[in-house]
Amino acid sequence: MVSQTSTKQRIKQFLADHTTLTLATVSADGHPQAAPLFFAETDDLSLIFISESKARHSKNIARNSNVAATIYADGQHWQSIQGLQIEGICSLLSGQATKTAKDIYLQKFPFIQQNRVLRVMLNTVTFYQITPTWIRLIDNSRGFGHKEEIKLSTRAKN
Repeated sequence: MVSQTSTKQRIKQFLADHTTLTLATVSADGHPQAAPLFFAETDDLSLIFISESKARHSKNIARNSNVAATIYADGQHWQSIQGLQIEGICSLLSGQATKTAKDIYLQKFPFIQQNRVLRVMLNTVTFYQITPTWIRLIDNSRGFGHKEEIKLSTRAKN
């Protein structure tokens, strides 16, 4: 059996090696919706992303903060598929939390600092944080269907 510590370390490395997640939210009429977003990770496995408050997924989060996400490399062979499935609570950040999130985001995406248009854009978007409650690491390179899971919290806002 794989230890929780080992699984967390592998998840941290996977997050560090990837940049894009697919965020799943629920619309006002109960339909699932998905959107690809760039993300940055924190030490506690939370995920930071940016969006406009008028975006469909942002409106969905305002109504229901329960989200799911996947992160994976594109173009993998089935024998080597690796990825994360995540469930969690998403929150809009404000105040000092936004400043901290911006620093984390810029560490992962330093090219933003070198582009005037992107620097301006970063000051007009909203920062969000996904606090995972459950993460499953899938790694077929360790055997077909190999999965490792960690449960981080059972608390939900909605």
